[in-house]
Amino acid sequence: MLRKPHGRRIRWALAGAAALLAGGCGLAGKPVSPPPPPPTEIAIGLTSEPQTLNPIFAEDRSSLAVVHALFDSVESEGPGGTPQPDLADRVTVSPDGTTYTIHLRPGVKWHDGKPVTAGDVMFTYRAILEPQVESPYRPLFLVDGEPPRLRQVDEQTVEIRLPQPSAGFVNALTVGILPEHAFSGSRDVKDPHFNDHPIGSGPFSFVQWKGGQSIELRRFDDYFAGRPGVDKLTYRIVPESNSRSAFAGGTIDVFVPTPADVVKIREDTSSGKPDLIRYPSESVVTLLMHQRGSVLSDRAVRKALAMVIDRAEVAVKGFGGADLAAPAQSLFPPGNWAHEDLNPPAPDPEAAKKLLDNAGYVLGPSGWRSKDGKMLTLQLLYISDRTTEKIAQDLAEQAAAAGIQLQPKGVDRATFYQILDSPQKNFDLALNTYLLGPDPDAFADLLTSRGEYNFQEYDHPQVDRWFKQARETQDPSARLAVYRQIDQAVRDEVPLMPLVYPEGFLAVRHTVVNLEKAGPASVVLFRHLDQLGVNPGRTVTP
Repeated sequence: MLRKPHGRRIRWALAGAAALLAGGCGLAGKPVSPPPPPPTEIAIGLTSEPQTLNPIFAEDRSSLAVVHALFDSVESEGPGGTPQPDLADRVTVSPDGTTYTIHLRPGVKWHDGKPVTAGDVMFTYRAILEPQVESPYRPLFLVDGEPPRLRQVDEQTVEIRLPQPSAGFVNALTVGILPEHAFSGSRDVKDPHFNDHPIGSGPFSFVQWKGGQSIELRRFDDYFAGRPGVDKLTYRIVPESNSRSAFAGGTIDVFVPTPADVVKIREDTSSGKPDLIRYPSESVVTLLMHQRGSVLSDRAVRKALAMVIDRAEVAVKGFGGADLAAPAQSLFPPGNWAHEDLNPPAPDPEAAKKLLDNAGYVLGPSGWRSKDGKMLTLQLLYISDRTTEKIAQDLAEQAAAAGIQLQPKGVDRATFYQILDSPQKNFDLALNTYLLGPDPDAFADLLTSRGEYNFQEYDHPQVDRWFKQARETQDPSARLAVYRQIDQAVRDEVPLMPLVYPEGFLAVRHTVVNLEKAGPASVVLFRHLDQLGVNPGRTVTP
């Protein structure tokens, strides 16, 4: 709930008393009431416009942030990645791990006042499973390519039967639920009208979307978890380079700072600077090594490149401070329960040179290596932003120590993923940041032969089998042992190289309160937006 400062309460009380003493009563003979407090608002900066407000299609960061305020899911990610009930009162799993039974909370409402029912869950999951719908979340619902069977038990209960056990299926239950009645005419979940006027069950309801400017939401008083602490939540589209100036000008109250922003905020001594809220980002900056049709099909080149790279230096040069990112070794980042806290080996350029010598890559007078008359030159693709550009340049300098020529190529985000998604995949190396959630099964998309994010076209049948084995294993310790094998295989084969684990930061105005309860997090920014409050009278600390 919103906490009002005592000082304002006293002023209102005095104003009311003075009016009564001066005039006794209003015109109608009733006591004069103090004016209502002004509506409270928090404005959050987004660096790009959302692509959609439909939860079964949202996958870019801006869309996911706004969708999180508008929609609830059956379960959500709690602290430490543990699933916790959201729309569900509880979710039970059969002893053999093949049957999930969803028991919905009673009395939950959509923003238009209609009840949330099992029919809405059925409608949403069936839509996701339809291939022609093309929801990016369909792979979460498939078990070895096979869909589950859905059955509505009653108005509050849904049963999901999997073709075989899948410990990672819990990730599917975190996708936002759609209101079936909103599509009763067209039944088309791609209906653009819904995207322009979404109806959810989350803590805030939709008001308006001003293209290229802002998305305005208002408090949903009937939210099942209690009335949210602010009246209005506004997402403003602010380019990354303008975030600090927009904050200083009062346009936004919360934004995701770049590493350079973090450094400058820390150096700022003014009283109006933002608070820096730190949280585990659960992400990993990764160097992808494309093998098909590239010199990187030679394991010796991949290993040599891994040997020469100093990940601690990447963390410092790319992010501007040793405490802004940690050198990575495990495929699974901190926050993922399969993460192993390992220190990366120190770079060894001499060993890398020897490995390349033995593989026939000869060092020429130019300082670059070649084999059979072909220069060992690799294109390094990355999304153009200040941080990634620094990382790319640093990697090129480090690779040069072993005679490997890297040619950084910065492109915009759309072009980057167009290249990675294309059948030709015309790249050698690519820098990409992954945030795949707390369950290690999600990394199957990155490493298995048919994985959605296997842009490097890694094909290792044993790794495929290990992911399947872990998915079908219910015992957490047994699953962990399998993921340890996968992690080691990645270090041995080097289809990709985890570089650094960035720290997560939010820049927040002093007057925004209840941050700990709100739970700062990656992408969605706050796990529990309903807990945020505004306290205009809070003391500003330097």
